[in-house]
Amino acid sequence: GLITLVTGLINVFRDDNSLISRILTVVLGVAELGVGVYLLRHTTVAFTTFILIIGFILIARGLVDLFSGMFEDDSATGKTISMLGGVLSVVVGVVLLLQPESAGVAFVWILGLYALIMGPLLLALSYDVKNAS
Repeated sequence: GLITLVTGLINVFRDDNSLISRILTVVLGVAELGVGVYLLRHTTVAFTTFILIIGFILIARGLVDLFSGMFEDDSATGKTISMLGGVLSVVVGVVLLLQPESAGVAFVWILGLYALIMGPLLLALSYDVKNAS
C-alpha cells in the first residue's frame, strides 16, 4: 500500500512531454494514490483482492507507458524502452489477474522478475535522456 501511495505521488508530479501523456499520468497517479490510501486504511483486505488491485494498476501503468511510447516526440531508444516497459507491465498485470490465487504464492517472484527487467530498462532510458540533453 505504501509503495502504491509513493508511486502515485511521483506520477502526479511527473513531467512528460505531451499534454495527453501528462493527463494520463496524472489520472493514473491519482488512481494509484487512491489505491494506496485504500490499502493503508484497510489492512485486513484479502490477499487475493490485493493481488487483483496490483494487477489492475500494472495494466493501467503499462497502457499509459505503451501509449506514451507510441505518441511522444522522444528518441527512438526512449520510445522503444517505454513501449517494452508498457508491454511488460501489461503482461505481468494480466498474469496476476488470470491467476490471483496462484499468483499470490508467486507474487514475490513475479514482481521481482518484473523489477529485474524494468530496472535496466529504466536505467537505459535515463541514460538516453541524459545524452539527449
